[in-house]
Amino acid sequence: MRSSEEVVAAFRKAGFQVGRRFEHTLNLRHPAGQPIQLTFDATLDQAVDRAERFSVEGRPIRLVLKEDLIAMKERAAADPRRRKSKAHRDRADLEMLRGDVPDPEEGW
Repeated sequence: MRSSEEVVAAFRKAGFQVGRRFEHTLNLRHPAGQPIQLTFDATLDQAVDRAERFSVEGRPIRLVLKEDLIAMKERAAADPRRRKSKAHRDRADLEMLRGDVPDPEEGW
């Protein structure tokens, strides 16, 4: 496994800008401007293993199951170290995932 500094160096070499770092995440910006967040958290390994596999334009991707995403959001919202505004966003995301879906005309 590579160290976090090796990962950062590889992304920088590929032209990414490195943003803020947190305990389990690294924020990056793609050269075209899109923000990207990488998460390094062993507690998510099983969710990644269960993730559905798809192919998009011939490239393999994984998408975590809804149940696992709900569990991740619950964990994040309950973290006392989490910024209050982020915890509120996590709780709002949970409501959406559980079925509180907005009207399609609601600004989406």
